[in-house]
Amino acid sequence: MQQQFYKDAISASIFNYISKASQELGIKSYVIGGFVRDYLLERGTAKDVDVVAVGSGIELAQKVAELLPTKPKVQVFKTYGTAMLRYKDLEVEFVGARKESVSYTHLTLPTIYSV
Repeated sequence: MQQQFYKDAISASIFNYISKASQELGIKSYVIGGFVRDYLLERGTAKDVDVVAVGSGIELAQKVAELLPTKPKVQVFKTYGTAMLRYKDLEVEFVGARKESVSYTHLTLPTIYSV
């Protein structure tokens, strides 16, 4: 019953492409972040979507771009293992599941580990 409640949140066509790409790559992916928060708080339609992949977020972004009819450019940020593309009026960011640690003695950029 509750699963039906959320179907309207992911009714935009981009989610079909993300789902198909995830299946083709054999990985799980989840919508996270502000999109989910804004939906739950009924703040209206979000213009950005964050997706975490249990695997490579970069590979997922590239596969989604390959499947999209507009073949958008994928911007890759290798330092953080993230990627971003634009489709219609949405900015979609992808990241692989990871853990981070920060050295509080140096307060520099985080060290990133794949999980």
